Amino acid sequence: MSEVDHGAQLPQEAALEPAKPITADLLLGIEEKQRVRFGGGKVKTGCVVLDEVLGGETRGRGDADGDGKGNGGGGLERGIVVGVSAEGREGEGVLISLNLIATMLMPYLTSSSTPKTTQPIAQIIDTTGSFPLALFANVVRSRLLSSIVPSHQTGPETANYTVVAENDNSRTAWQEGDIEELVGQALEIVAVSRVFDIEGLWEVLGEMNRPPAQTSPPAAQQQDKRETVRTSRPDWELPIEREIDDSQAETTPALSPPMEKQANEPELTTSHEEGIQILLIHTLTPLLTSTLSTRPKPEAHALITALSNTIHTLTTTHNILTILHNTAVPTSPSSKFHHESGGGSERKARRETHLAPSVFPSGTVKPALGLIFDQFVCLNILISPLPKSRGDAAVLYGHDSNNPLSSTVDPNHCLVIEILKDESPTSSSRLGAREASWTAVDVDGAGTGFVAAFEESACPRGEALGREREARGGSGARDQGEGRGRGRG
Repeated sequence: MSEVDHGAQLPQEAALEPAKPITADLLLGIEEKQRVRFGGGKVKTGCVVLDEVLGGETRGRGDADGDGKGNGGGGLERGIVVGVSAEGREGEGVLISLNLIATMLMPYLTSSSTPKTTQPIAQIIDTTGSFPLALFANVVRSRLLSSIVPSHQTGPETANYTVVAENDNSRTAWQEGDIEELVGQALEIVAVSRVFDIEGLWEVLGEMNRPPAQTSPPAAQQQDKRETVRTSRPDWELPIEREIDDSQAETTPALSPPMEKQANEPELTTSHEEGIQILLIHTLTPLLTSTLSTRPKPEAHALITALSNTIHTLTTTHNILTILHNTAVPTSPSSKFHHESGGGSERKARRETHLAPSVFPSGTVKPALGLIFDQFVCLNILISPLPKSRGDAAVLYGHDSNNPLSSTVDPNHCLVIEILKDESPTSSSRLGAREASWTAVDVDGAGTGFVAAFEESACPRGEALGREREARGGSGARDQGEGRGRGRG
């Protein structure tokens, strides 16, 4: 076999030119064009009051920042990283994420105008091995049932229904038994990966970053790939895996395959409708905790920072809605909040750690990992239980000491969903426009979604929780924010 002098095929090394800076107006223009190209509406949870808070709306205005431009409707925009902190691994926080995923799936299940797909559009990364798939199926089933109305073309005895897609006027008649088939179709386009260390998370994120055309190439392409040089190494280290004759060596440069591949790569990433559209990591807390406890501190923080940058780049480049689950930890050893002795120290401790404080000083939980988790997210959401009425607050915090039943009666709670941080990279609204917004919700009877905790006529802006907050020492600035309609009830 004739030997090939690979050194003779290397081109002459050219002098490296310094990188030229890119002006800020050009970068901003590229980002604006990217958002226009991606387009698409916001992703909703199915609960109106919750979607208004997540979308930066206030009731009756739809313009949280007051710039007169509106905020594009309720729900979460794509292309951002959202953190959801709640108590427990399968607490109420997972219901928000499951409903957001279900919203992304609905057009593929019920709309005749949306082409069917067999590729996953949702990626779930399970770090605990206990992701509630059964609950997710129930959420999808509930959303399907909530979007159907009895068909007027067929009598009720036939058990036919008309499925109405969200934001779609098309209707398709379905038999009652077809709902289960639709649920199965929904599960087919959801990919679930189980990882138990940060290296596994890196691997899954790397697979997502590949263009859809390269994830599962046909057998013919795989055979061609074996016969050509690989482009993952520098040009001077490219191995030649097939025998090249002397005549072929003169006419076929070794560097031509990488150059052709590089020219074709932009075409593979221009399609934003294919591939993963929503990513859920359930949960990020154990991976970060394990990294911090098993690696040297500088190495652990460097690795966490690199992971945060990778998630942000993947999210913005592919216009993905990324949701990171986080656990919540108690703010104090006791669940009771003694504002006479601990209120000032609690607020001082939060200021010292530069954490965004809750609008409710009596809140008993806060996001775990503090600033370490905060660097991952653009929008930081906290879900915390609070007493539902003034009487419930008196029972919980022991102010009604003369009542012998106060120690035996369980107070009623509602879930307060508030936004601690808003640094979404959008130029259409003020930075931090959604911060300090909140709403009070309850889990619905089926356990698959949320409903408003208060009737609009009785508590249009959550005055019951506002009174409880004032009694615990709420700040004047936050009270003024509620007066502007920031609180949602």
